[in-house]
Amino acid sequence: MGEDIRRNMVDAPHEVGGFFEGLATAGYEAVPIFLARAIPYGVIESSAFEYLVEQLLVELERADLLDAILAAPHGATVAENHPDADGYWLGKVRKVVGPDLPIVATVDPHANLSQAMIEATHAIISYETNPHLDQRATGRRAADLLTRILRDEIHPVQVAAFPPMAINIQSQETSTTPTGRATTTTISPIRTFASGDGAGGATRFDPSSRCACPRRGESGTGS
Repeated sequence: MGEDIRRNMVDAPHEVGGFFEGLATAGYEAVPIFLARAIPYGVIESSAFEYLVEQLLVELERADLLDAILAAPHGATVAENHPDADGYWLGKVRKVVGPDLPIVATVDPHANLSQAMIEATHAIISYETNPHLDQRATGRRAADLLTRILRDEIHPVQVAAFPPMAINIQSQETSTTPTGRATTTTISPIRTFASGDGAGGATRFDPSSRCACPRRGESGTGS
């Protein structure tokens, strides 16, 4: 927690390392709050998950006034008492900071994207490569996107499509599967982790709309 996160992650190939780099480049102060990591395994026990969420919220409450939040939920976490664990804790964070504070999150492209995740954030972007070679770069992209929000250059509106399809993991190498950019600021094809323990199971597409779109809460298509 706190500055221990900076010491351990500032040079890491993880998104959090990209957060630090991107914010420093833009001239913003990063305030490390909470980090918990685990290797892929079974579901998280209810008591352990509740403890982690409680610690997260305690540290968030202790933080000084924040301008925005960068989060790296991964997107496929499953707890015994919350199959959509990431959607749950992101929703808790949103309740603490209120509806207007910008939250930009990064996820693994094998995330099980949920409506709860969409509703808790202003934008979610995923790694662009599989195998995952651009985690730190994705963190920088998220920090750049957040910077543009803070500077009032863009007012993102986030939408997600949930087509009833699943892509075999053996067919997900991104070097052979082109991803279109269309007219959005970012578009993240999220392929889900179909072999996981969560409720997700269909490929999801998360386009974060370009700067011409209205703010959250204004008229127009919203998240």
